[in-house]
Amino acid sequence: MKGIVNFASPLVLFYSDLADSDYQLNYYNKLMVKYILENGIFWITVNFREDPLGFPTSRNMTANEIAEKLGLEVNNPTGVIYDDSSVWSKRMFAFAHTSYWSARKAFAKAVVKSFINGYEYLYNVKNENL
Repeated sequence: MKGIVNFASPLVLFYSDLADSDYQLNYYNKLMVKYILENGIFWITVNFREDPLGFPTSRNMTANEIAEKLGLEVNNPTGVIYDDSSVWSKRMFAFAHTSYWSARKAFAKAVVKSFINGYEYLYNVKNENL
């Protein structure tokens, strides 16, 4: 499986998210999300909750909610789009943005957990084999 792990990201300061009901996704963004879901790609965002620059990228949505928002038919989705910005780095907020390396075990565990939780949330399943 291939994909993107987004972290320590102020991306939402420059980009309105999929969950914003007032935001109109452009045609290419819609196709990108559809491609991610239909081709088994993951886009996971993990931020430490103390990180002053790590903002959640979107509210988590099920595959059906995403397809409805896109206004496109998503066929046989297997990809994962998920955000977890609640991971605790156990660092002071002033140091949290650079602590993804010093707290690498907590970060790595959070990435794996986010992938599993994202799959379960997106498709409303519990899969013990992930």
